[in-house]
Amino acid sequence: MELGRQNGDPGWSERRRLARWLHDELGNTLAVALHRIELGEGDLSRAAPHLAVARKALGEAARENQILIGALHRSSHTPPVREALQHWLADMEPQALVTIKVTGDETLAPELCRRELFLVLREALRNCLTHAGAERIEVTVRTTRRWLYARVQDDGVGFVAERDVGETSGGHGLQGMEGRIEDLGGRLRIGSNPGEGTYVEIHLPLSVRI
Repeated sequence: MELGRQNGDPGWSERRRLARWLHDELGNTLAVALHRIELGEGDLSRAAPHLAVARKALGEAARENQILIGALHRSSHTPPVREALQHWLADMEPQALVTIKVTGDETLAPELCRRELFLVLREALRNCLTHAGAERIEVTVRTTRRWLYARVQDDGVGFVAERDVGETSGGHGLQGMEGRIEDLGGRLRIGSNPGEGTYVEIHLPLSVRI
């Protein structure tokens, strides 16, 4: 349990929400821009399209920053999870083969649930693409009458999950993923072993806790 919650700090929830917003929105767009600039540096013959995507991402980051400064709250409709992830992957131009399988009617889940699921899956994929060295990544999403289930599995280098989750540079992102799911009454599990890849499993109730 975090210190602010223990002490009954009335601003704890808002600061936590702000930290997530900075990580998931500004952090993601800046990461996309940096990634494409690095790709352009590695292949000067294709630098122009990479720089175009980086410019677009930086423009989006600037707009998000203006929203933050103005204390506005964005209320956009969350597209289907496959569409949203494919749109993000198009900007990332991954070297790994990413497959996405969606079954069931995801619209049974509340808007908040679907948006949080997308943000967590996006973070899991970003970790795979950045740290895992994977050749294949499989994303599975299944909706039942009561639960929304998702899994991200890669064939990358893996790690010692119990030891490394809180110590790696990606630890903050993994903790944020877990916090998002737990705040909605769900659960998240991460499993990995060196040389055996990594999986992230998510279970969210359709009647989310807000």
